[in-house]
Amino acid sequence: MKTRKVLLIDDDAEDRQFFQEALEEVAPEIICITSGNCRLTIEQLNKKEFDLPDIIFLDINLPKISGWQCLSILKEHEAYKSIPVIMYSTSSHAEEVKKAMQLGAFCFFTKPSDFKDLKDALSIVARHLNNNSLPSLIDNSSSLLFLKPSIAVTALAKSLTCFGLLIMFFSQSA
Repeated sequence: MKTRKVLLIDDDAEDRQFFQEALEEVAPEIICITSGNCRLTIEQLNKKEFDLPDIIFLDINLPKISGWQCLSILKEHEAYKSIPVIMYSTSSHAEEVKKAMQLGAFCFFTKPSDFKDLKDALSIVARHLNNNSLPSLIDNSSSLLFLKPSIAVTALAKSLTCFGLLIMFFSQSA
């Protein structure tokens, strides 16, 4: 099995550690690369300082280059445009979800405050990543997956597709 790599770009060191620990617990076989700076990360990718990630989690609120600008740079670059990018934010405003879709994001993931919720959501992503089934989550290139782990993720309750936007809701624990 190919070693999978996840890249997280988030300027908050605590959020990076929270994410890395959660991913390590649910999928220790996946390498987690973290960065707090988009510009530096793109320079490192260009210099091939590390292998291309299989998926990128990208915070919206970054200093100097915003997550939106970083997403645009990634999607315009031939070598990176096919890497799925999940926008990773404390926000879940509909306008931001729409903007993520328009700029080519694969998913919009609202940052959970609870460690278990993060682990549950990352477990789903890791399972699909390891099974090479990430594309199966999306109907077509104009769709966007919206993960909302603000409640305990125990089972997929329903999927709703409207205007090309695939939204996944999760049920609460019983």
